[in-house]
Amino acid sequence: GVNAEYMGKLLKEPTLCATVSVVSVITFAYYTLRFVWVDQKLARVDANGCGAFTNKRDRPPSEHDRLCAKRHPLSPMSPQHDLIKTVAKLVLTLLHLVPALYVTPCQVLVGIVLVWSNAHFDAFSGNLANAVAVGVSSGVLATYVAALFDENASVNGVLGDRESELVALHCSVLPAAICGYQLHKHRSTKKGATQRKKGTGLGEPLLA
Repeated sequence: GVNAEYMGKLLKEPTLCATVSVVSVITFAYYTLRFVWVDQKLARVDANGCGAFTNKRDRPPSEHDRLCAKRHPLSPMSPQHDLIKTVAKLVLTLLHLVPALYVTPCQVLVGIVLVWSNAHFDAFSGNLANAVAVGVSSGVLATYVAALFDENASVNGVLGDRESELVALHCSVLPAAICGYQLHKHRSTKKGATQRKKGTGLGEPLLA
């Protein structure tokens, strides 16, 4: 009873709660990123000795390793993409700790990073899946941009005067997604044709 009462008082301390929360978030984020980096394969994690706390001896898969393990168009292909996506989602999760004034600008920045990551790295083995990923992230970015303009208009007290413009911004979400999809699909088709012409493709996956 005494110990439970003492622990209850400790947990009510704001500084202690904040410290425990920060340490927990950092620990969870570190091991989540580490797990993603090895493509969710525990056999590639070296947990012997100090390996439980450092990832120096982990063996992340290369794109060739992922190509060999490919089984369907949604098979993951880029470790860098998965790492960036995980960090971006972690940042979006932690935005509730940021003052409300900075939330939407941070969301726009994260949205830009996600669009760039999906467009720059081939996250999946199928070109259609990659194009869909770019389209979805483009639509999400358009949503964040519209929310940013909404907040700016609300802060300046001109929300009613700019109603038509804001509605148009929100309606641009679907066109932005379609444009992102079509642009990446065209780019992938052109890139694939160039690789086939030069004979630089990685070839078919090795199925053991």
